Amino acid sequence: MRPILLAVGALAVAFVPAATGQETNPTEFEVHEIGYLDLNRKQTVKGWLGSVPRSTPMQATEVMAMWRDDTEWRDTPVPPTPRDPALLFYATRPLVAQVTVGFRGGAPVAWWPSAVPNGRQLHFANVQVNPALHPARPEALDTVKYPGLAPLRHVREAGATPVRVNNRTEGGLVYEGMLPFNPRLTVRQLRREGFEVRNDTPDTMHDVILIPGGERERGYLVGDMAPGTRFWIRLADTEAHPVADLIDLHLRRTGLFPKEIVALRKTLLSADFVLDPGVRLLARLPRAAWDACFPLTIQPAPRQIVRVGVVRLFDAAGYRPVTTANPVDPADVPQRGETPASEPVPTPPGTAGAR
Repeated sequence: MRPILLAVGALAVAFVPAATGQETNPTEFEVHEIGYLDLNRKQTVKGWLGSVPRSTPMQATEVMAMWRDDTEWRDTPVPPTPRDPALLFYATRPLVAQVTVGFRGGAPVAWWPSAVPNGRQLHFANVQVNPALHPARPEALDTVKYPGLAPLRHVREAGATPVRVNNRTEGGLVYEGMLPFNPRLTVRQLRREGFEVRNDTPDTMHDVILIPGGERERGYLVGDMAPGTRFWIRLADTEAHPVADLIDLHLRRTGLFPKEIVALRKTLLSADFVLDPGVRLLARLPRAAWDACFPLTIQPAPRQIVRVGVVRLFDAAGYRPVTTANPVDPADVPQRGETPASEPVPTPPGTAGAR
């Protein structure tokens, strides 16, 4: 029996000044990450491979080649959907970046534009971050024929500083990996009266949103859930809200820029998720848990790194977490504070107003 691995992604960056003999002002660059992972999505490997062109854009690894050629793998359900987490750079002058990201207990699967895998690590070398580069065009990606390219299109729409790696220019860096990671979120439907949401993970799950089966646009706010807690939703006395508004409201507290919020929201509310007939959950992972999954090597540290990872749970009422999965212990990862809800939405460096 093949082990079940959860495909997730994370992004990190180390900034190094370009070889110009000038020092880099630490207030002139930062990096933001938007990522997510899917649980309980009913899709086969064959279906996922058909959602992206063979010519990519994604640099296929031996794992993806095996999936294409192995009949057993092609017909195997994929617990998550390997999508494109995004690394977005913001710089007011040219920089050369180096980044190494680890996969605790897992390995990289694919990436774009160019990187070098090394066991449980992935290294993006000599990434040119330059405001003068011509941005990659979102409309150049055929997301109708290849819906798997939609997240990359959203990356290009985020308005970050263009990057160039190995003579390829892109709106950011993307990659996918696999980890034995298993957030234990469950939902029990109480006939027609409502729902019980339970969090049995060792971490607090933030900004939990429940979307009832058959509903496409509106959902119920659960909020933050501490480990071992449950939340009851009684439909008779609970007001539903537009899911897009709830996502935007929560993401404003994370430090993401306005265009990044739109990019992540559009990715989360893809057609496959919105049209899924079952009960669905959205929940934001704590920064410490995300960091524990994806240890970073940063040389030197940029002014700020914002990392936001969201869980999408399909058919939540029918989901049964794998009890043998090893939970991530965030105790050895420094906690990182968030932007208070009362603060305004931040503005990217070098801009006069919100993007």
